[in-house]
Amino acid sequence: MTCRGCARTATAALDMLGTVREVTVDLPTGQATVVSDGPLPANQVADAVRRVGYELTTLRS
Repeated sequence: MTCRGCARTATAALDMLGTVREVTVDLPTGQATVVSDGPLPANQVADAVRRVGYELTTLRS
């Protein structure tokens, strides 16, 4: 992600996942932090970002 538009697109995609409470994007690093109210399977996160044109490279819980 390289611009605010990219961040908004990724944030919107992640917000659509049922248990997501908050998404924060750090543009300089290209990293997104997702806070969830419940279980959030890694494959759902990866699919959401992939659908909007990005690739999940690292997932930490």
